[in-house]
Amino acid sequence: MKRFVAYYSRTKKNKELAKYISEKLNIPSDEIIDTSNRKGYWGFFKSGFATMIRSGSKIKKSKIDPIDQDHVIVCSPIWVGMLPPATRSYLKNNKDRLRDIIFVSISGMGKENKLLKNDIKNVYGKYPKAMLLLTEPEFEKGVWKEKVDEFLKQLT
Repeated sequence: MKRFVAYYSRTKKNKELAKYISEKLNIPSDEIIDTSNRKGYWGFFKSGFATMIRSGSKIKKSKIDPIDQDHVIVCSPIWVGMLPPATRSYLKNNKDRLRDIIFVSISGMGKENKLLKNDIKNVYGKYPKAMLLLTEPEFEKGVWKEKVDEFLKQLT
């Protein structure tokens, strides 16, 4: 089975998650790089506004082409219950090149993000094959790795 991890991370939590999954499954990872400045108060405001209006952002071209993959594991935060602009652009730009996605996230609300599944479908055209939504407190307490390990066992 061919697969890789594509990840976007502003605070580095989802980057750590992506690297963990990549190492556990012994698969490559590819960062989704947002070319917009998302730093500081103004960056935070622009990010939230762009997310709420479901706007994408300009991202750098991916290093790994998803067309030859059975599925792509997408790691990304969730902002105001929806995809952040960079992740939205990645899915939109590659929707004809992605067979299936698995969505994994560390965010403030975790599985309470009720809008996310439909947001992904609206951008990508279908629901993710599987999802694991973790909370920031789970990350802070260090219990996230156990949950990821269990989730990954279910995928194989």
